[in-house]
Amino acid sequence: MAHLAISAITEGQLRYGVARLPQATRLHVLIEQFVLRVTVLPWDSDSAQQYGLLRAI
Repeated sequence: MAHLAISAITEGQLRYGVARLPQATRLHVLIEQFVLRVTVLPWDSDSAQQYGLLRAI
């Protein structure tokens, strides 16, 4: 089984999206379950540097 990870920025985007849909209770539950099952990686200076390099490609 492959290990799945997302960045803290991605978690924030997911939570922002569902916060804009207050009636989407099922989606809220699905996102909560998803975040509990994946590793959330921190967004630090090294991550920002790597992002900048990759984005420039």
